[in-house]
Parts: sequence; C-alpha cells; structure tokens
Amino acid sequence: MEKISVDLNVLLADKAWDTLAPTVADALTASGIKVTESSAEIIEFSCQPDNMLLAEYQQKEGHLPIEESLQRVVINCEAPADTDLRAVTKTVVSALPEGVYWYGSTNEGHLEPGADAACQWRP
Repeated sequence: MEKISVDLNVLLADKAWDTLAPTVADALTASGIKVTESSAEIIEFSCQPDNMLLAEYQQKEGHLPIEESLQRVVINCEAPADTDLRAVTKTVVSALPEGVYWYGSTNEGHLEPGADAACQWRP
C-alpha cells in the first residue's frame, strides 16, 4: 500500500464536510482505498483573494456564493501501488452533492491538512 492524498478546493456549506466525509470514505473503501485522515478548512480570502472557483461560480450564477464557503478538503489515504490517481479524484467528486463547484487532484504521498497554506509562503 502506498500513501496518496486528495487535495480539493470545494464550495460547501460550513459544516457540510462533517456529513459528507463518511460518504466519501465509503466510496473510497469500495474502490480498495483506505482513508487514514480527512479534513476540511475554510480558506481565508486575506490569504487567497483571487480564486478561480469563486470566479467560475460568480460567472455562472451571477453572484458570489451566499451559503457556501470555499474550503480546502484534504483526504490522506493508503492505496494499492497501481492505483489510478485520476480515478481516485473522480471517486471523491462523485460522492459530493451534484453540482458542487470544485477543483483539485490526487497525488502520491501524505499531505498536511490546513487551509492557510497560501499564508505560509513568503517571497
């Protein structure tokens, strides 16, 4: 088994991940992937004022999100060595509510959760 991590930005209601996490974990387990940790944290706009997901939402919906907040979802997993990382991302996204705005990917290795990653970088 190898360590992999799913890293997504998602527009969700503030506490939505608490109810979505078990559904996502079940979908991954059904694909032979073991979730070892998952988290969702709200992204502060002082750290990332321009975000393509918010821009897409505003362009399509005609306004900024009202009930949803931009969240960074990190899911650390253990998966077989031959796992297709794109398929893992697809599995996670298919477990989210239909029409949810998201972007992200799955990569090899463990990823530290935390929405303030953009604030940590200093030129």
